[in-house]
Amino acid sequence: MEEMGLPELWHMDGDALDLTAAAERLAPGLKPDFLRTRGGLLFKSCLVDGAYHFGAIPWVWQGERGRHYDISLPPPEERHLIGTITAYGELSLLFRNPDIDDEDRKAYREAAGALAVLFSAARSDASWPFDGITRQLFEAAQLWKPAPKVLDELDPGASSPD
Repeated sequence: MEEMGLPELWHMDGDALDLTAAAERLAPGLKPDFLRTRGGLLFKSCLVDGAYHFGAIPWVWQGERGRHYDISLPPPEERHLIGTITAYGELSLLFRNPDIDDEDRKAYREAAGALAVLFSAARSDASWPFDGITRQLFEAAQLWKPAPKVLDELDPGASSPD
């Protein structure tokens, strides 16, 4: 299995941070009370030139529904992981590219692995279960065999399902 290295830079809200600072910034948004009162969290993430980019907004903020397109990340958009954490901690991960190739698969695995590292560093007491649609998408896209049930099952160093 080919291994990827973890990103050295973690970009959040336009700031370049190390993993510890990024996790500290994200941690309040992953707390159960925050997720319940804001209806969950919408996020997008990607790896570009070895740096991990992550943006998130509450599902509901000041009476308005959040939208993924309000989160700005660097291109290419077809490599963005688009995700949601429900008010009860269930995780959805989707991607825009319906016709992925091996290079895309590698990019999605690496971005999802970095997401697992970031979420674990921000809140180690949660396992973040994937919803059924996400697990089906992982299997159909041949990202992992078998598809993980929780984010903690992702191997952040894996870039191949075999």
